[in-house]
Amino acid sequence: MLYHIVINEIMDHLKSLRLMLTFVLLVVLMVVSAILFISDYHQQIEDYTQHRNETLAQLSDRASRTAALFYIYSFNFDGPWIYKTPNYLSFISEGNGRNLPNAFQPSAFRIYGPSKRIRSNVLLWRSDALDWALIIGIVLSFISLILVYDRISGERESGTLRLCLSNCISRSTVILGKFLGGFACLSVSLLLGMVIHLIILSAFGNIPFVTIDWIVIGLTFILSLLYISVFLMLGLFISSRTRESATSLVIALLFWAIFVIIVPRTGGLIASQVTDIPALYDASSDASRAERDARKNYDERNPELANAGVSGHWSPGEPLERAIEMSDAWSGVFDDYRNQMIHQVELAQKITLISPFACFTNCLEELVESGTVHYERFFSQVRNYKLTMRQSLLDTYPLPLKWHRGMTSEIYEEGSNVMLEKLDFNNIPKFQEKRTDLKTTINEALPYFLFLILFNLLFFAGAFVSFIRYDVR
Repeated sequence: MLYHIVINEIMDHLKSLRLMLTFVLLVVLMVVSAILFISDYHQQIEDYTQHRNETLAQLSDRASRTAALFYIYSFNFDGPWIYKTPNYLSFISEGNGRNLPNAFQPSAFRIYGPSKRIRSNVLLWRSDALDWALIIGIVLSFISLILVYDRISGERESGTLRLCLSNCISRSTVILGKFLGGFACLSVSLLLGMVIHLIILSAFGNIPFVTIDWIVIGLTFILSLLYISVFLMLGLFISSRTRESATSLVIALLFWAIFVIIVPRTGGLIASQVTDIPALYDASSDASRAERDARKNYDERNPELANAGVSGHWSPGEPLERAIEMSDAWSGVFDDYRNQMIHQVELAQKITLISPFACFTNCLEELVESGTVHYERFFSQVRNYKLTMRQSLLDTYPLPLKWHRGMTSEIYEEGSNVMLEKLDFNNIPKFQEKRTDLKTTINEALPYFLFLILFNLLFFAGAFVSFIRYDVR
């Protein structure tokens, strides 16, 4: 009997204008999304390649100079920038990544940034990307409600529901059949839209898909099915709580606005009120103060440096230990400042977990590593690169950590010859951003999957209980 109800629901949807418009709209959006992404991604790759070549050229030029040790590893206020790699899976979820910082300026001692360095008009970045997160998260969730908002209340008005239940059919079978019918129609439409999008990217986008990418795309499809089923269940729940289809529509639109528009956009506002982050100017002042205190403490422990003519930071021939302590004190303040920023974002995400849309978009960002997830990964690897640069300097620097000019002059003269030499460009560490392994990615995304499953169970239980008690007269 369930089979016949599902088939009947599918046939009703196929005959309706709603499903036809849904399919046309979905295909058009997917095609436009693919075309726009190809153009945008190619520009990002071109910019990234240009920036990376400029960085490597700067390193090569500095390595060929006299006293290359200083120009490569020192504080380098005008040193080369390193840039975030464009994410070719951002067609799934761009995560507002274009508005986030994309560059840092690291050395062996500290990291300057983050900075946002782009070629295009910054005023144009205010527009949202037409990615799968937007198409599925906003458009398809709305369509899901429109498709089923009157499957109970509307059939009660027409008398069809009373006639159906007059036969030997359980109400649980009816409600499940109505859900599966709408779910099958939307699933097929979504699958066709995704396939068309991927065909365009594969044919014209020159996107280097690998096995892990196809796994991520498959998980995205499963996640999308979970997401649209939430709104199908919600629509049936609302329909089984009302007696008129017009009332069902109004209430459904209200819940859609709350879950998709209001809650996701208030999380950041609430988080900013709950947590306080100092201004960048204050963080810079605190960092400079911590650096001065570290230098003072070091000089007090090493009074022989008082008349050694040591510079404010570090130059070849000066003690590395002093510069490292100063830079670590400075970096500690700025790392804490950046961690507070990330904590505020994470708090906003936790606040919005009551929204299926927020769970869906956060999970997509975890899967494809876009948005703040990509930024955190990028910054973490920049910090590791700074440590790699420091270790390279320690391996190359010819003098002891506590060395200064007031000590044995013979050792200093011997070390000075090394410090004035040029460096081999091939031996200088190069930054290369690496992707997170699939297991870690899935573990980070799993909680959002579980939240969407919980939403499905809650709304299904609500729809089932409400329909069991529903008066069909």
